[in-house]
Amino acid sequence: MENPQDVILVDAEPAMPFRIGETVPPEINEALRKLGIYHEFSQEGHLPCYGSVSYWGSPKRGYNDFILSPYGHGWHLDRSAFNRFMVKQVEKKGHRVLGQTTYKAARRSESNSWDLHLVDNMGKMITLNASVVVDATGQRASFATQQGRKKLEDQGLICTVTRFDMSLKNQEVSKTTHLEAFRHGWFYATPLPDKVFLLALFTDVETVKRGGLHYQDGWMQMLEKTEHTKLLIKGMHAMDSRPLGFAAPSYHLDVPYGKGWLAIGDSAAAYDPITSGGILKALSDGMRSASAIHKFFGQGENFSNYGAECERRNNEYLERRETYYHAENRWNRGGFWKKMQDATHTFRPQSI
Repeated sequence: MENPQDVILVDAEPAMPFRIGETVPPEINEALRKLGIYHEFSQEGHLPCYGSVSYWGSPKRGYNDFILSPYGHGWHLDRSAFNRFMVKQVEKKGHRVLGQTTYKAARRSESNSWDLHLVDNMGKMITLNASVVVDATGQRASFATQQGRKKLEDQGLICTVTRFDMSLKNQEVSKTTHLEAFRHGWFYATPLPDKVFLLALFTDVETVKRGGLHYQDGWMQMLEKTEHTKLLIKGMHAMDSRPLGFAAPSYHLDVPYGKGWLAIGDSAAAYDPITSGGILKALSDGMRSASAIHKFFGQGENFSNYGAECERRNNEYLERRETYYHAENRWNRGGFWKKMQDATHTFRPQSI
C-alpha cells in the first residue's frame, strides 16, 4: 500500500503534436504563482496575449484589453508543450508519474480505500491502493461515472479547426485573440508559437454535417461567409489537409464527489468555450481539491464543501453563457443562435 501522503499521477495522454485549448486569461498567472511554477512557465516560450477583438452582437469591432489587468497579460499556449510542462512539474515536486497508463476500474476495499486497476501502453496490468482518488480523466469522467454519477448535459458544440502557416506573411500578426459571430456559429482565431495561426469554427452537429465541415472545401466555404475572419489568413497557407474535429460539450456531474473521491476539471464539468474557462478552471479545481483532501486527512471532513463550490461555479457559468449568447440577436429567428439561446434556459445544476 502506498503512503497516504504520496501523490501518484496516472497520465493516460500519449505524446501528441497538437491539442486544442490555446489561449488563457491573465488570471492564470496568479494560479501558477500560487503553485510556485510561474517563473518556470514564463521560460517556456509561449506567446503573450494582450487581449481580444470581437465582432459579437454588432458588426462593430469591440475590444477587451488586458492592459489594466492586475494579473498582467494572458498567453497563447502551445497546449501539448504546456501539458508536458505540467507533468514535469509534478515529477520535480518528487511525485510519481505513471505515463501512458490508463485507468480501467476500481473497487472499494475493506479498509475504505480504493484498489485501482490500470493498464500501461504495453498491456501490463497495474494495481494501486489509494486513500483518495481524484478523477481528472476529462470528458470521459471514467471513475465518477463508474461510481454511478450522471452527466447533466446541455447543448454542446462541435469545433472544427484549421491551422495556417504564417511564416511567409509579410506583416506582423496581432497577438490578440479574434472572435466573430456569423449566421452559422462563431469563429475564434489566435496566433500560436512557431509561426502557427489557428482558426476554429464552433457550431452545432447539424451545421457540420450539412456544410461538410470535416472537409477542407466545405470548411473554407463557411469561412467565406464571415466578414472579418476570412481576411486574417491572407498570405498564409493551410497546414492541414482537412479540418481537425473536436467535441466541445457542456455538462456537469450531478454530484462531483463521493466517499474517498472527487472529480476536477472536465471530469466535474465542461463549459462552453465562449466562456474561456477550461484550463484555468482545471487548475483552480486542482488547487481546491488539494485543500479539500488536506482537510479530509487532517479533520476527517467529507467533500461536501467542495461540491457546494462546484455548484456555485456552475451557476455563475450558466449566467455568463446566457449573457453571451443573448447578446447576439442578428440571427435569432432560427438555426444555431435560436438553439443556443433556448438551451441556456434548460440546464440548471441540481442541489448537492
